[in-house]
Amino acid sequence: MKFNLLELHDPAEDTSVRKLLRVYSVVPRFAKTSNKLRLEQAIKVNTFLRKVNTQLKANVSRTWKVDWIKSTGYYFSPRAYVDWFLGKASIPLIALKQLKMFGFEKEVNDLIENCDFFCSTSARPFRMPHTIGTDLAYLTGAILGDGHIRKNAYNISFEVSERWLTLKFIAAIGRIFEHKLSLRERLDRGKIRHLCCCQNKPAVRIFTTFLSIPRGKKSHIIVVPDLIKKFNKNIRQAFLEGVFDTDGGKRSGGFGLTLASKLFCDQVWQLLKDFDIRVYKDEWVNRKYNKSYYGLYFYKNNPNLGFILHE
Repeated sequence: MKFNLLELHDPAEDTSVRKLLRVYSVVPRFAKTSNKLRLEQAIKVNTFLRKVNTQLKANVSRTWKVDWIKSTGYYFSPRAYVDWFLGKASIPLIALKQLKMFGFEKEVNDLIENCDFFCSTSARPFRMPHTIGTDLAYLTGAILGDGHIRKNAYNISFEVSERWLTLKFIAAIGRIFEHKLSLRERLDRGKIRHLCCCQNKPAVRIFTTFLSIPRGKKSHIIVVPDLIKKFNKNIRQAFLEGVFDTDGGKRSGGFGLTLASKLFCDQVWQLLKDFDIRVYKDEWVNRKYNKSYYGLYFYKNNPNLGFILHE
């Protein structure tokens, strides 16, 4: 099951060319690079564009680009899209997507599925995943636990008291997106907190569009993403590892979670049951906040807990 990266375009948010380019563009730029795969992709993209241009000038019109650019819904200067064909500027995926109207649907889909590196016009290239791997599943669980995606900005923040956990989060981001994060620290009521911040618009779109992570305050509305439930055992294990690394703790003489979302609690309970883990549920009302909370707990003598407990 693969992500269709062409679906990441959101006209409600990408209201200008500048905002559009900050989302994602295919890398065609022939700049000097030590990355062989990135250079091969650049050549592949540029070869495809030249092929399209040759065919459409012969079969449609020498001015076919005018209709093509208008169909994107954005204004690009003639100089800009000339540079796409020369390999001097990155081409937005929305422009590639619109080539389908000229009969290139299969070619566009094949091209995107075989491209790994993307960028905005001014940013360095980053890698985009085409499907869920264990790192992405782990990050999904960790963000649902102790992460936060800002409501009005493309920003994923992650802050915990354990240094090793922040480093684990940073390493997973690096492996998936080739995006380097810095570990920071702050003092909170005499205790050190470890945090990192991922300001990567495409990464945010992956988590919010395909993996159903809400922006802003989320504790009462989170769910297990449908894609996680449909994937194989290793993906579901990695997701649960992310959830328990961040939200797990001692409960009722054993180990478990305290959650504000009943639906998420029920769904995690079912995932654990699928691994033959005997898990118990409870719920209560917090009198101070007059809110219901939901709990899961199990005992550590279960042989199937290795992927959750790292002690």
